[in-house]
Amino acid sequence: GNTIMSDKEFDSKLKELEDGLNLHYLHNYLRRITRKYKYKVPKPESLICISFDQEMYYIIEEDGNTFISFVTDELLYAIRDCEKVVKYIDLPLQHYDIEMLKAMRRPAFDYTALIDKIRTIVPNIAIRTTFIVGYPTETEEQFQALKTFISKTRFDRLGVFEYCREKGTYSYSLKPRVSKKVMGERFKTLMSLQKQLSHELNMSRIGDTLDCIVEAITDDGVVVMRSQYDAPEIDGVVYANNSLDCCPGDILKVKITDADEYDLFGEIAEDDKE
Repeated sequence: GNTIMSDKEFDSKLKELEDGLNLHYLHNYLRRITRKYKYKVPKPESLICISFDQEMYYIIEEDGNTFISFVTDELLYAIRDCEKVVKYIDLPLQHYDIEMLKAMRRPAFDYTALIDKIRTIVPNIAIRTTFIVGYPTETEEQFQALKTFISKTRFDRLGVFEYCREKGTYSYSLKPRVSKKVMGERFKTLMSLQKQLSHELNMSRIGDTLDCIVEAITDDGVVVMRSQYDAPEIDGVVYANNSLDCCPGDILKVKITDADEYDLFGEIAEDDKE
């Protein structure tokens, strides 16, 4: 059931969520910092709601200083409506075939409806995911189902990993095993597919103007930036020539003029040059 929190407990929870997360530009990578709670809280003037989801909505709305790790309708509406929240979500799906998901002990259902709901509620969201190939018992048919799912879904960001057998894990004794050769071929197939999809998606950004945070400036005067669709050290970056004084942490508008498989290239908007 719900648990009543005192003002002191609530303030402590806010501080816990805020500490260490004061970023210039919130990268809402939706990472785990806590399990999902549901509780009632006192209603100070500034608090808008009573559930954990809605409390997070408040924190994001007012401060933009938190990461969260579960997906609900309330969360999706918060991502859509809160200006300080980037439109980016990471869903490590691992596979698509129902029997494979059961073998992996993952939630086993057709993820298509979930992806459709996310994109319906937040139309401009970027979705990242990861998949594993070569997990014991994976058949060619199951792999092809995964490949088809990726082709149709067109994830904005996608990583692929080859299964790694480790003693003490549930999957260690599962059979039949997938050979290293087949595993490597499946890995290359999916990475090649995603490279093509990523290039097409990036090319569709040409002509868009994006808010980008400055990460670095090279000795040659090139500004290295990230848009809200780029997780640091994982996704691509946005490059632009430096024609004004700027420094890491600045947020600039960049008009995208070119793209490759992973990165975007653009020009700093005239408004930011003034």
